[in-house]
Parts: sequence; C-alpha cells; structure tokens
Amino acid sequence: MSARLIFYFGLRSPYAWLAQRLLSRHLDADALSQIDWVPYWEPRADTLSSLRSRGGDVLYRPMSRERHLYILGDLKRTASRLGCTLRWPVDGPNPQWETAHRACLAARPTQAATLRTVLFAARWEHGLDITDPSVVKGLCRGLGLTEVTQTLDSPETDAATLAALGQAHRHGVFGLPFFVLGRERWWGVDRLPFALRAAGLPWQALAADWAGLPQHEEVCS
Repeated sequence: MSARLIFYFGLRSPYAWLAQRLLSRHLDADALSQIDWVPYWEPRADTLSSLRSRGGDVLYRPMSRERHLYILGDLKRTASRLGCTLRWPVDGPNPQWETAHRACLAARPTQAATLRTVLFAARWEHGLDITDPSVVKGLCRGLGLTEVTQTLDSPETDAATLAALGQAHRHGVFGLPFFVLGRERWWGVDRLPFALRAAGLPWQALAADWAGLPQHEEVCS
C-alpha cells in the first residue's frame, strides 16, 4: 500500500489556515480524501506529561518578537493577494489549545473536514477566541455535533490525542503547516505544491494561485 500524504495542521497557525483554504479551493472531494489531516498543538500540562512518559514531546518553540512582527505583515499581504478575508485574533494571556484540537480528533471522519473549516474560519476570518472551550463547544453544537462536546475527554479521545502528538514527534514536526509522505517532509505553505506533486495529487492550479499567476498561465512541470 502506497504512503498517504499527511498534513499536520494547527488552528493557531495562520499559514495552516491558508493551506487549508488553498486545498479546499483547488482540490475536489476525492483528492482531499487522499490526505490525512492530523492536528498538532501545544498541549495542556497533563497531556504533555502523558506524552513524555511515552517517549514523545512537542518540538515547537515560541517565536521571537521580531518573527512575530514579520508574520503580522506577511500574513496581511499574503491573505490579500489570495483574496482571503483576515481578521487577526487576539488571544488571552494563557491560551488553551487543547479543546479545539481534541474536537477535531473526537469528530467522525465525515464530520472532521467541516469542523476544521469552521474552526479555522472562526479564528482567522471572524476573530473568535477558539482558545475558549465554551466557544469551541458552541461552534460544535451549531454544527449539530453535540456528541463531539460529550467525548472531548473520553478515553478514546485521550488515546487519539497521544497518538497524534506522538506521531508528530516521530515525524519531527517543529512548525506548521508540515507535510509528510513516507520519508519525505515539507515545512510551510509554500512547500504544499511540492507535497501534492509527490503524492500524485493536483498541484499546478494551487501553485499558480499561491504564486499570484493567472490561472491560465502554465506552471513549469
């Protein structure tokens, strides 16, 4: 069985949001179904302790003030070029990312894509605070996913959480978005076309869109 493309995403990451928008814009349902979406985040203390007890860890490190300021400008410029509405969110002093990403793991496969899209949009397009568990649960209920809110801390979701973070550690995920295909790895939304091409998925229209080329202009193959 051939390897499947893995997309490590985080709802905190604006570039993961842009990657999600590009994929939904340029890939059909069949192509999207060939990508495994795995959440990655800074877990709460008890989750991190359990992860480390199993030999895993989280490789992400907080960025410098200078890098953060660069991203503010770059994201505004890039979102405008791609025609994406951006509303920069304001997080509290101790943002809690666990609930939003656990919700993605607790959702059924047929529900997960819709939930991811709604959570990304809530944060990056509407400026909602998805670090607030009540906001996440409200969004789930609005989608009719009450069962997701009821299983956020179930043993099954605990196991899925540790499996996702443990796999990310084994793959060396240190930033987002991060793509893995077999032994090949790519970091950053600008590397998404290369990951898609390696996986045999449509990539040229997405690459042209990312580069700001007219859609009829040929991209070198």
